[in-house]
Amino acid sequence: MWDAFTIQYTTYARTTSTTHMKTVQQVWEQLQERGYIYRGTYSGWYCRDDETFVPQSKIYQNSHGTYCTQETQRPVEKLDESTFFFKITALRQRLEDWLNSAETNIVPASYRTTMLSSLADMEDVSISRPSSRVGWGIPVPNSPTDTIYVWFDALCVYFNTHFVESGGRTGVWPPTLQILGKDIVRFHCLLWPAILLALQVPLPTNIHIHGHWLVDNVKMSKSLNNVLDPALLVRHLRHVDTVRYALVAFGHSKFTDMSFNPHCVVHRLNSDLANNLGNLLMRLTSSALLPIPRLPSYEELHSLRDEEEASDTRIRVVLEGVYDRVATSYKNVEPEDAIHTAMNALTEINQYINQQEPWKATAGRRQIVVWYSLEGVRIVLGTLYPIMPTKTIELLTQLGITNFCDVCRKQQFKEFCGFNTRHADSTVPQTVHRFDRNVSPFTKVHTFDV
Repeated sequence: MWDAFTIQYTTYARTTSTTHMKTVQQVWEQLQERGYIYRGTYSGWYCRDDETFVPQSKIYQNSHGTYCTQETQRPVEKLDESTFFFKITALRQRLEDWLNSAETNIVPASYRTTMLSSLADMEDVSISRPSSRVGWGIPVPNSPTDTIYVWFDALCVYFNTHFVESGGRTGVWPPTLQILGKDIVRFHCLLWPAILLALQVPLPTNIHIHGHWLVDNVKMSKSLNNVLDPALLVRHLRHVDTVRYALVAFGHSKFTDMSFNPHCVVHRLNSDLANNLGNLLMRLTSSALLPIPRLPSYEELHSLRDEEEASDTRIRVVLEGVYDRVATSYKNVEPEDAIHTAMNALTEINQYINQQEPWKATAGRRQIVVWYSLEGVRIVLGTLYPIMPTKTIELLTQLGITNFCDVCRKQQFKEFCGFNTRHADSTVPQTVHRFDRNVSPFTKVHTFDV
């Protein structure tokens, strides 16, 4: 699936690997040696489905009289058992300092307040389970009757053996950005940083939390048979990049859950890609506006300066500001805002063409309008590369711009997206492929075997 969606990664780790098991046990032993792990007895509520202990304040009684967790609505039971605890209370003040630090960027900021509130009444965390009940877990070192709590185990996937031995000084930690689903914030913003503090490893400073995808405002569930299959989405929407675009355009990067509505998706793709971008490319490369499939050189364009108008300066100012706004959106992990900026620029170009009516103008005036417009398309396509990498390269190549792969390899996006950086005397074929319109919205939602 990663390869199909053109997503690259450096490392893919499984919590079932032998290496991971050794790392988890090594982390456990280091914490135990430092006095942060001790054996005690837990008495309270336990959720078997979630494999977690639940504080009294997070329990409610449903209409059937069953006690359940507020977070997952799953049943809980009273339990008394021997367990190992992680002494998170000894790190409470340091965790509070980290959460309150101006250097710790948690987005949305409301989660900072939520975590501080949870930390205030947080008790030491049970980090083991009896092997008689959870036999599939990683064994606790030197205690064969216990296995390690699954979330302590899972968090250690960020480590590797060399990482632990070096105290986190491997050149890749802390991360410049950590992206989390909203349902695992407590583990990553309380338990995980506490483990790092105890191991004297640097803490992350930039954490972004996102909501969930829904289908028609209902949470995806295998039992409801409403889980979207990404492979089927590609078949419905005809190209993997259109699926990437749809997910970014609709998938708000903030806390809010987003509902995947097929009708809205098709309408948005037709509006943005088929109409705003696709039709613009067709107009600019048509024989009416580009009778000779070649853009003028800089020298030729300079000779036409006396035919330039105020509208040309205005569209140039718009296009010169596109890259900085898009780059800021990507830096802030707001790719949907990058799309908004790119589409606004294309709308401005379309309006510029409509107002100038180059098909009625002199040859010189027509060349100026087409040159400015295609320059704008080039800039916009460059900014959309992170979202539509395959389609971007394809369209730029068709527009006679053959150096974009080098731009990507050298990370020279700012230079490429500058105004007036197109190669002189560019050939523009009159066979630029447009985005196909999705005529009828797909209505069936297919189960994806997760």
